[in-house]
Formats: sequence, structure tokens, C-alpha cells
Amino acid sequence: MAVLLSRWWTGDKRDDIFWRSTSSGARATSRAVKNKTTANSAGDLCYLDSVGESFIKYFSTEIKRGYKFFEIQRAVDRDSKKLSVFEEWIEQAAKSQADANARSWLIIAKKDRAKTLALLPQFEYERIAKESEVIGCQYVSIGGVLGGHDRLNRVLCLPLTDFLRNIDPADVISLIECLQSEVPHIYRLADR
Repeated sequence: MAVLLSRWWTGDKRDDIFWRSTSSGARATSRAVKNKTTANSAGDLCYLDSVGESFIKYFSTEIKRGYKFFEIQRAVDRDSKKLSVFEEWIEQAAKSQADANARSWLIIAKKDRAKTLALLPQFEYERIAKESEVIGCQYVSIGGVLGGHDRLNRVLCLPLTDFLRNIDPADVISLIECLQSEVPHIYRLADR
């Protein structure tokens, strides 16, 4: 996954920009409990070259692979206090986003023998995507998981290939520079 993202980020020129973070972000998590920050270590992905810094500043990224299933329907329908796998992922991604002081979170999920998916807040996708209406790709937009049904509180799920096609790395770099003084919105699960 790190190689694929590195190639996308550099226009297929390099494959060594991103790599899995140390212990998949565990070091940053344990230091955050003590109110300490750890540069470039939250989430599952970090940058090895400063060329990738803007991506990591924008998206704290969680990579999920090998799960036999994760059901979005369980997150929408659940009556109990127990979180679905989907909600656990979002909760972990939001925590990593807060620990990293990133603009947003991104979950990349690969189910066996299925398409790799990108899950992220819909508002953030629309903010930087070439097609603000998510035209030309299959997607699911889920409301209520983050607390409301407006664009700020919806989770977008789409094939990773469509995410990579519709997001221009140069736009992420420009946007992160413009938004440096703006406090990031920390996405949280809805209270139930």
C-alpha cells in the first residue's frame, strides 16, 4: 500500500515516499496518553521523505487488511452500545487524526478478493476532489455515523482507485498550505 501511495503521490516517479509507521502508530498512541506528541508516527502510514509530509498532515491514515468482513449496515442499524468493526475503525482513525493534528482521516480497507476501499469524511473528499459531486465512481455516503446527516458528518466509501484518480496531490499540498491557520475539525462517532 505504501508503494502504491508513493507512486500516486509522485506521479509514478518514486515508490519510497511512504511506509508503515513504527508499530502501526502504537508509539504515538502511548505517548498521546501522556499528552506528548510524536511527529510523523500517528496512524499506520508515515513519510520517509519530506515530499510526503503534506499528505500525512492532511490525512492520518489507517490501513486495514485481512478482515473477512466489515459491515457498514451494522453501524447504521445497531441498537447496542457495542461498536461495529466499521465504527471501531472510524474511532481509531479519528484518534490518530487528533494525535497527529492532521486535517482529516483516511481508512484504506482491503477485504480478501475484493476491491480496496477508501473511507473518509465526505466533506474532506469534496473539499479536494476534482469532481466535487463524486461523479464517475461508485460510492456509498453514510450519514449518522459521525453525528449528523449533513456533509460534515457523512462518511464516504469508494474504491481506492477512484480516490486516487479524483484527488490530485498538488491540490492536497495547496490546500494544506492554505489551511495551516485553521483548526482541524476532529471527527467523532455519534453518541448513541
